[in-house]
Amino acid sequence: MKYCLLTDLDILTPSISEQINAILTTESHLLTLTAEYNDTSTSDINHRYRFLTDDPEEHALYASYKAKIVAYYKDHVAMDFRIHQMHKDLEDEIFSRLPEKIRNMPMPPYIRLQTMTDGDYLFPHVDSAPMPTTLITSVGDNIETTWFWKVTEPHQIAAFTMPDIDKIERDVSCKLNEGETWLFDVHAIHSVERPPGYRSNRRTTINFRWTTTPASEIIAALS
Repeated sequence: MKYCLLTDLDILTPSISEQINAILTTESHLLTLTAEYNDTSTSDINHRYRFLTDDPEEHALYASYKAKIVAYYKDHVAMDFRIHQMHKDLEDEIFSRLPEKIRNMPMPPYIRLQTMTDGDYLFPHVDSAPMPTTLITSVGDNIETTWFWKVTEPHQIAAFTMPDIDKIERDVSCKLNEGETWLFDVHAIHSVERPPGYRSNRRTTINFRWTTTPASEIIAALS
C-alpha cells in the first residue's frame, strides 16, 4: 500500500480553513526546506536534519544523485517546501476531527501545516525521519500530482533520502482535492509535480505524522 483515500474522514471545516488562511496571509513561515535543490551543491540544512553524515563517500553519492535529479528536471524549478506556525487552538480543533481511536493512541500524530510554492516539482525522495506513514488533508484544491516511484534496480538511498533517478521509474499517482484526506506511505519513493504555468500556486496541506507507529496500527485505528 503506497496510498489510499480515506473517504470517511472529514477533517477540514470552514473554521479550520479560515484559521489556516489567516496564518498563511498574515504570518511568516517558520522554515523553508527545499529551495536548495535548484542547484547541485549540498547545504548545511542536511546536517541540521541529520540527512548527511561527515562521511565524504556519502557526500559524493548524495551530490551525484542530486546532480542527476537537477538534470532530469532541467527545465523546471524545485518548489519551496515551507512549514508554518500551528497555533494551539487550531491544532486542538484539527485533532478533535480525528477518529477516537487515533486520538487515544499511546503515540498520537503530531500535526503540521505545510505549503509548497514557487516551483514546479518536489524531487523524488524518501522521508528521512522515522515516520512510515502520514495522513495528508488538502486545504483547497491542489493541482499537483503526487507520484510514487518503483525501484528498477536495487541501490543505496543517499542520506536516507535521495534515490538514484536512473534506477527508479514512475509507478502510480494521485491528486489531492479540497477536504480529502489521504494515507501515504512516505517511506516509498514519492515526488510532487505540477503542470506548466502554475509555478506561483500554493499547495496547502495539513499533515498528521507518527514517529514510531506502524502503518498497520494506523489503518486498524481508521477502520
